[in-house]
Amino acid sequence: ATIGVMLHEREQRFITNTAEAIDRYMVIRLGRYAQELGMRQTVDWARKQDILAEVAFTMVEGGHDVLPRADMIAGFDAVFVRQGETERGAVMLDELVNSGVLALEGDLLSFHRTSFRDFFAAHYVVQRGDMETFVLDHLFDRTWGGVAVFAAGLRRRNSDLLNRVAAAVARHRASAVGEPSDDYYYGAYLCGRLLSNSDMADREPRLAALRTCLTATYESIPEFERAVVEQFGTIGKLVALLGAEQTFFVTVGVPWVHNQLRELLDDAALTDDQRYLLATTYVYLGAPDCYQVLERAVRDTTSTRVLVGLDLLLQQLGTGRRLSGADLVAHDRLAALVRKRLGPRREEVTKLLEFRSRAMKVESDRLKRLMAQERRERRDPRRKS
Repeated sequence: ATIGVMLHEREQRFITNTAEAIDRYMVIRLGRYAQELGMRQTVDWARKQDILAEVAFTMVEGGHDVLPRADMIAGFDAVFVRQGETERGAVMLDELVNSGVLALEGDLLSFHRTSFRDFFAAHYVVQRGDMETFVLDHLFDRTWGGVAVFAAGLRRRNSDLLNRVAAAVARHRASAVGEPSDDYYYGAYLCGRLLSNSDMADREPRLAALRTCLTATYESIPEFERAVVEQFGTIGKLVALLGAEQTFFVTVGVPWVHNQLRELLDDAALTDDQRYLLATTYVYLGAPDCYQVLERAVRDTTSTRVLVGLDLLLQQLGTGRRLSGADLVAHDRLAALVRKRLGPRREEVTKLLEFRSRAMKVESDRLKRLMAQERRERRDPRRKS
């Protein structure tokens, strides 16, 4: 977060590529940080990164979050020897611990964050030169998901990779019998995360990856809805839509995707729910014409659930952002349009928001008692407990 603020001040841009953020952090940790604190660095930070990459890959491959000190040193030394250098594993290890990249507890060593391990392993994957084959071979393997995302962020130009991953996810869905599998949902999610870290990819592959993620997110709504409706009643239909909205935004909500979001919104074959997912993510990204997109979403939908979701979004925008000028006018006009469209659906809206859960009823009764007590206390202050 600190590096993100520093870069925005200096370059007027936010970091949303996760690999770039950690890469810059590591440059500071392994290089400038140590120099400014007067730590003597025998092994150059770039050299450390290459060696850490190979050891980190081995750790992920073996399913290890930690390694004994002796094994970590042996891994470092093996790389030094293979490349014709003097063994300096113990020295390098001490420098990494002192600069805060590795954590030592007793005799066990680990990266301060598992994501750091995956980041260095991603370096190894990119350096090997078989990244696309590697990602496709491990597309549905959760062990390698973080590594694949960081590798995409390190390379950034991933047009062919996005096309091939989107096609692989589509084939997996087509071969399934019945309901979508967890592997399908995971593959589509990973496709979205690869997209979010491929800011130099071409337009068409971006569209393919975005459509893959949108389709899977949309398909997940009924399954989530069944579970939530069973627990909370009809409001679960709305909760399922809002949950899908947040999932989609967290997966693909990065600035350079907003043009593709806008393009997909023109697809006449979209369902109301799919258009809602695209429009809300577009708004969260703060695109200049976001209120025009929202207005179109409000006018085009026939779904009461979507209208209620858009109404909640407008309430959030009205309270969470300091609107002024044209934005305030557009917001108020749109809020009035939503209320107008919801007006004839009052009974349907009431049913949608109905709380059937016993726990919810208990909470509702509790609030009623508190409000009644507050009214009594206002009438007679002496009754105040």
